[in-house]
Amino acid sequence: MKNIVLILIGLFLMQISSFAQVNNLNNKFRLAQSYEQSGNTEKAIEIYHELIEAQPWNNLFLQSLNKLYLSQKDYESSINLLSEKIKQAPLDLNSYGLLGSTYYVMGDNEKAFSIWEDALAAVKHSIAGYKMIANYAIQNRAFDKAVEYLNRGKKETNDPKIFSFDLANIYALTMNYDKAIDEYCQLLITSPHQLDNIKRRITRLLNTKEFQNQSIDVVKKYAENEGGILFLDLLSSIYIQTKNFAEAFETIKELDDKKSDNGTTLYSFANNAFKEKEFAIASDAYNLILTNYPNSLLVPRVKIGYAETLKASLDQKYLSKGDDWKPYKLTDTTGAFKYRAIINAYDEIIAAYPNTETASAAKYAIALIYKNIFNDFENAENIFRELANGSIISKVHPLSNEQLGLISIRKNRLADAENYFEAIIKNERADNNIKIRTQFQLAKIEFWQNKFESSINILNKLTEDLSNDFANDAIELSLMLGTLKTDSLNLSIFAKADLLLVQQKFAQAIEQFNLLAENPNLILLNDLAKYRKAQIHIAMNNLPLALENLEKIAYSDLKSPYSDKALYLQGNTFLYGVKNIDKAKEAFENLLELFPNSLYFDKSRQIINGIITKENRNI
Repeated sequence: MKNIVLILIGLFLMQISSFAQVNNLNNKFRLAQSYEQSGNTEKAIEIYHELIEAQPWNNLFLQSLNKLYLSQKDYESSINLLSEKIKQAPLDLNSYGLLGSTYYVMGDNEKAFSIWEDALAAVKHSIAGYKMIANYAIQNRAFDKAVEYLNRGKKETNDPKIFSFDLANIYALTMNYDKAIDEYCQLLITSPHQLDNIKRRITRLLNTKEFQNQSIDVVKKYAENEGGILFLDLLSSIYIQTKNFAEAFETIKELDDKKSDNGTTLYSFANNAFKEKEFAIASDAYNLILTNYPNSLLVPRVKIGYAETLKASLDQKYLSKGDDWKPYKLTDTTGAFKYRAIINAYDEIIAAYPNTETASAAKYAIALIYKNIFNDFENAENIFRELANGSIISKVHPLSNEQLGLISIRKNRLADAENYFEAIIKNERADNNIKIRTQFQLAKIEFWQNKFESSINILNKLTEDLSNDFANDAIELSLMLGTLKTDSLNLSIFAKADLLLVQQKFAQAIEQFNLLAENPNLILLNDLAKYRKAQIHIAMNNLPLALENLEKIAYSDLKSPYSDKALYLQGNTFLYGVKNIDKAKEAFENLLELFPNSLYFDKSRQIINGIITKENRNI
């Protein structure tokens, strides 16, 4: 027993000694680095030698000393150091790689290549050897040699992907794009399971027109010569990534014929085209599924997608009137009758799939058309109420409550709106984004009812997460309430005017805002009231009056917290409303100069760059 205790104590002491030695070497290494950084290279070299002598197997010490030699252009010492290491460890590929690199830096390429060949011979041309020596060639930008090593290694293995990805990277780096794509295609033949990986790698390279064109040419040839679905899949992916949806659709149709996957490939493509606003192609793709696969399980979703595509296409024609820049817009029902065909398409879906989630989605879409296109709140409210009274697990349940809340606000039924929004908060299945929107609406309702403290409490919760879309709005309203809540009379006037604005009762809203805008003693509310008046004038196309109010805020002798917002809206009004490019550019440039920390800084710079680019095209 006594002997065992002595042995354990001995082992413990040895371990402590070992740890102490390691710590000592680490300290010496840091000391050598300090000497090197301070310019005392002689002392650094001396300590590095001591470290290598203590741990000859430690490549970190060796590389640090060699790097120092190279920085001093002391190539002879580097060669001696590495040659001696190779004598001690003839299979150390790292030392061969470094020694070859030294000769390469010296300009003796032949000697460098000879050393690297010696390395490969030493390890009997192993796969690891080719990989490592190729990496040293790449580090020295000896790309042709690296390609040679990788190709030789590729012939030695049954798993070409070990080398193919590196080869493709080098070819792309040296702008041999056709060879890069060819390498990926060769790999795809031997390793079909690498398709998704190859797609990702090609996508990262599709930022140049030359690569796009060459990748399409090469993959098309493989698709023609090799056949099968892999190259058609890859080709369609490249077309989609390069936004060439017409060619992509033709390829997808051919791919669909070969895969026979009941329309899944077509459906995925149609959704992709829809997201990219290629509505005509998306519509054709959805329609093709309905024609070719009438019994597919995808049909309900396809019909919804098809109807949504028809609506989006109509929106593009009917709603795109160049007024998206306006903070508030009046609903124009001039061409609303065109949406009757869309409603009919949704009605067919409801009839075909009653009491399903598909039918609920169709009803929700119809209700939105009644509300946003026809301005028919009665019909919309009836449908939304039916959906809100339906299954709580339905995706449209919280969305319908949200719309009911918004309609209730428009109809000045704030208590009802509050109940609808509270129902969303209580719904555990509701998406977090809709809950955030709902919380902001609840804060606004409290504000409109002059419950300022309650509103601030809700807003404070919203600002706990600054990444949400309503954080900035919540901060702005919270600061205003916190600053002005002592002036409850004027804050109440502003709250009343703000509610009237949301309800699109513009004439009544302006009357209330005037009470504040005409009172110069109200510093914050005065400017904010002018800003709101400008927004209303823009909605009513009274652009000169809007610009007049914005001018007063933007160029006031006293800087206003709303000056940058006023400049940004002034710039947009000149650009999109008045069509005065010079005045617009002047407003945005003033914003950049006067408010470098503005939330509108990046947007203003982007708009200016867009204007300059357009001007240059017209020269």
